[in-house]
Amino acid sequence: SAAAAPQASILPAAIVRHASALRLVGITCVGNEADIVEAFVRHNLGLLDHLVILEHNTLDGTREILDRLVAEGLPISVEHSTEKQFLQLIFTNRLLRRALEAEHADWVFPIDCDEFLLVPSRAALDAALDAVRDRLVGSTSCWRREIADWGR
Repeated sequence: SAAAAPQASILPAAIVRHASALRLVGITCVGNEADIVEAFVRHNLGLLDHLVILEHNTLDGTREILDRLVAEGLPISVEHSTEKQFLQLIFTNRLLRRALEAEHADWVFPIDCDEFLLVPSRAALDAALDAVRDRLVGSTSCWRREIADWGR
Protein backbone atom coordinates (compact mmCIF):
# COMPACT_ATOMS: atom_id res chain seq x y z
CA SER A 1 0.00 0.00 0.00
CA ALA A 2 1.10 3.58 -0.36
CA ALA A 3 0.53 6.77 1.57
CA ALA A 4 1.49 10.40 1.82
CA ALA A 5 5.14 11.31 2.39
CA PRO A 6 6.55 10.04 5.67
CA GLN A 7 7.88 12.64 8.04
CA ALA A 8 11.55 13.42 7.43
CA SER A 9 12.49 11.81 10.76
CA ILE A 10 11.41 8.36 9.55
CA LEU A 11 13.05 8.52 6.13
CA PRO A 12 16.14 6.31 5.93
CA ALA A 13 19.37 8.25 6.37
CA ALA A 14 21.06 5.74 4.11
CA ILE A 15 19.57 3.12 1.84
CA VAL A 16 20.26 -0.33 3.25
CA ARG A 17 20.54 -3.12 0.68
CA HIS A 18 19.13 -6.46 1.75
CA ALA A 19 19.97 -9.83 0.27
CA SER A 20 16.93 -11.21 -1.52
CA ALA A 21 16.21 -13.79 -4.17
CA LEU A 22 13.56 -11.46 -5.62
CA ARG A 23 14.31 -8.42 -7.76
CA LEU A 24 11.75 -5.70 -7.03
CA VAL A 25 11.56 -2.68 -9.34
CA GLY A 26 9.35 0.39 -9.09
CA ILE A 27 8.21 2.42 -12.08
CA THR A 28 6.88 5.96 -12.07
CA CYS A 29 6.27 9.01 -14.23
CA VAL A 30 7.02 12.33 -12.55
CA GLY A 31 5.96 15.85 -13.34
CA ASN A 32 6.80 18.90 -11.25
CA GLU A 33 7.57 17.02 -8.04
CA ALA A 34 10.64 18.84 -6.65
CA ASP A 35 9.06 19.03 -3.21
CA ILE A 36 8.75 15.25 -2.83
CA VAL A 37 10.81 13.38 -5.45
CA GLU A 38 13.96 12.89 -3.34
CA ALA A 39 11.99 11.57 -0.35
CA PHE A 40 10.05 9.28 -2.73
CA VAL A 41 13.25 7.84 -4.21
CA ARG A 42 15.10 7.37 -0.92
CA HIS A 43 12.15 5.88 0.95
CA ASN A 44 11.07 3.43 -1.73
CA LEU A 45 14.65 2.30 -2.43
CA GLY A 46 14.70 1.09 1.16
CA LEU A 47 12.35 -1.67 -0.07
CA LEU A 48 12.93 -1.91 -3.82
CA ASP A 49 16.07 -2.81 -5.74
CA HIS A 50 15.67 -0.23 -8.48
CA LEU A 51 13.41 2.59 -9.66
CA VAL A 52 12.76 3.35 -13.33
CA ILE A 53 11.58 6.95 -13.62
CA LEU A 54 10.28 8.98 -16.54
CA GLU A 55 10.58 12.72 -15.93
CA HIS A 56 8.09 14.60 -18.10
CA ASN A 57 8.62 18.29 -18.92
CA THR A 58 9.42 19.48 -15.41
CA LEU A 59 10.19 23.12 -14.71
CA ASP A 60 10.60 23.16 -10.93
CA GLY A 61 14.00 21.50 -10.43
CA THR A 62 12.76 17.89 -10.43
CA ARG A 63 15.05 17.01 -13.36
CA GLU A 64 18.10 18.38 -11.55
CA ILE A 65 17.23 16.53 -8.33
CA LEU A 66 16.90 13.24 -10.24
CA ASP A 67 20.18 13.86 -12.07
CA ARG A 68 21.88 14.48 -8.70
CA LEU A 69 20.48 11.22 -7.30
CA VAL A 70 21.77 9.33 -10.36
CA ALA A 71 25.20 10.96 -9.90
CA GLU A 72 25.10 9.89 -6.25
CA GLY A 73 24.97 6.30 -7.48
CA LEU A 74 21.48 5.39 -6.35
CA PRO A 75 19.93 2.45 -8.23
CA ILE A 76 17.63 4.51 -10.42
CA SER A 77 17.24 4.89 -14.17
CA VAL A 78 15.86 8.21 -15.38
CA GLU A 79 14.51 8.99 -18.82
CA HIS A 80 13.71 12.59 -19.67
CA SER A 81 10.72 13.24 -21.93
CA THR A 82 9.93 16.46 -23.77
CA GLU A 83 6.73 15.16 -25.37
CA LYS A 84 4.10 17.90 -25.37
CA GLN A 85 1.39 15.50 -24.23
CA PHE A 86 1.52 13.20 -21.23
CA LEU A 87 1.13 9.86 -23.00
CA GLN A 88 0.52 7.77 -19.88
CA LEU A 89 -0.17 4.43 -21.57
CA ILE A 90 2.86 4.69 -23.85
CA PHE A 91 5.13 5.93 -21.05
CA THR A 92 3.97 3.28 -18.57
CA ASN A 93 4.42 0.47 -21.08
CA ARG A 94 7.92 1.75 -21.87
CA LEU A 95 8.81 1.81 -18.15
CA LEU A 96 7.36 -1.65 -17.62
CA ARG A 97 9.31 -3.05 -20.55
CA ARG A 98 12.53 -1.54 -19.20
CA ALA A 99 11.85 -2.90 -15.69
CA LEU A 100 11.34 -6.40 -17.07
CA GLU A 101 13.95 -6.50 -19.82
CA ALA A 102 16.80 -4.26 -18.64
CA GLU A 103 16.32 -4.53 -14.87
CA HIS A 104 15.19 -8.19 -14.82
CA ALA A 105 12.39 -7.51 -12.34
CA ASP A 106 10.58 -10.39 -10.67
CA TRP A 107 7.96 -7.91 -9.45
CA VAL A 108 7.15 -4.45 -10.79
CA PHE A 109 5.54 -1.80 -8.60
CA PRO A 110 3.78 0.98 -10.53
CA ILE A 111 3.73 3.80 -7.97
CA ASP A 112 3.09 7.53 -8.14
CA CYS A 113 5.71 9.98 -6.93
CA ASP A 114 3.56 10.89 -3.93
CA GLU A 115 3.23 7.26 -2.81
CA PHE A 116 5.47 5.64 -0.22
CA LEU A 117 5.40 1.87 0.29
CA LEU A 118 4.39 1.14 3.89
CA VAL A 119 6.03 -2.15 4.78
CA PRO A 120 8.05 -2.81 7.93
CA SER A 121 10.98 -4.38 6.07
CA ARG A 122 12.15 -5.87 2.79
CA ALA A 123 12.00 -9.32 4.39
CA ALA A 124 8.31 -8.78 5.21
CA LEU A 125 7.63 -7.61 1.66
CA ASP A 126 9.43 -10.62 0.17
CA ALA A 127 7.45 -12.98 2.43
CA ALA A 128 4.14 -11.39 1.42
CA LEU A 129 5.02 -11.62 -2.28
CA ASP A 130 6.08 -15.25 -1.89
CA ALA A 131 2.78 -16.01 -0.14
CA VAL A 132 0.65 -14.71 -3.02
CA ARG A 133 2.82 -15.65 -6.01
CA ASP A 134 1.22 -19.04 -6.65
CA ARG A 135 -2.31 -17.58 -6.58
CA LEU A 136 -1.69 -14.95 -9.24
CA VAL A 137 -3.04 -15.34 -12.73
CA GLY A 138 -1.38 -12.36 -14.38
CA SER A 139 -3.26 -9.58 -12.62
CA THR A 140 -1.29 -7.10 -10.54
CA SER A 141 -4.46 -6.08 -8.74
CA CYS A 142 -4.53 -9.48 -6.98
CA TRP A 143 -1.45 -8.85 -4.88
CA ARG A 144 -2.54 -5.34 -3.94
CA ARG A 145 -5.55 -6.81 -2.15
CA GLU A 146 -3.47 -9.53 -0.51
CA ILE A 147 -0.67 -7.45 0.96
CA ALA A 148 -1.86 -5.68 4.07
CA ASP A 149 -1.14 -2.03 4.72
CA TRP A 150 1.33 -2.51 7.54
CA GLY A 151 1.28 1.21 8.22
CA ARG A 152 -2.24 1.19 9.70
